[in-house]
Amino acid sequence: MSRVAVIAIVLFASSPAFAEQPAAAPAPAPAPDAAGALARDAQSEYLLGHYQRALELFEKSYEQNPDPPMLFQIAQCHRKLGELRQAASAYRAFLRKVEPRSRAALRAEDLLDEVEDAIERTQRVPVAVPVPVPMPAPAPEPAPAAALPRAAMPEAQAAPQHTSHKTAFVLGGTAVVAVGAGSVLGLKSRNAGNDLTSTIHNQSDADSLAHNKKDFAIVADLCFALSAVLALSAAIAW
Repeated sequence: MSRVAVIAIVLFASSPAFAEQPAAAPAPAPAPDAAGALARDAQSEYLLGHYQRALELFEKSYEQNPDPPMLFQIAQCHRKLGELRQAASAYRAFLRKVEPRSRAALRAEDLLDEVEDAIERTQRVPVAVPVPVPMPAPAPEPAPAAALPRAAMPEAQAAPQHTSHKTAFVLGGTAVVAVGAGSVLGLKSRNAGNDLTSTIHNQSDADSLAHNKKDFAIVADLCFALSAVLALSAAIAW
């Protein structure tokens, strides 16, 4: 083979068409589920009692992945923060997106009832009504002694009588007792609700706790209403 042919073969073999192709870059690892990561961080904050931070993370997770359970968690955060109206709105939004008779829906309905009862109680705070006190009539001026017959002149002037406030004290004391009873029952209702929401129970225990919560709340409301009536009656009796 001639020298020219050898040179031509070498140049042809070193051309770009025969150059070794670089190895393909490895496919990037799939990015983690951002919404799921936010939800896990939010749950950790919730368990630590950092409800405001948990609320922010649950809302961000729902914006990236509108999963109905996030609405329930958002409602729980609002309830723990005392934001009752926002909690009620989130519970209703959750109930619109889940199976009506599912266990999650029944639990959300119980919590919604509790929040709505609390909102109603805050709107029914008794206000003391001022009771007008009648002014005593002015005593008539005594007639001159000479103008009165001897028989009409009293031997001794009667001592003034003081009005007894015993009835007012009794009514007021009973009102205070009713307020105390209502506060204790309201606390029992709240404890039953917290036990229901913070721990997983079987259906029987969950139903029992839900009934206890409602019963305590109803009796507490009656005690508060009775205390308002008694307080008003005490003011009138005074």
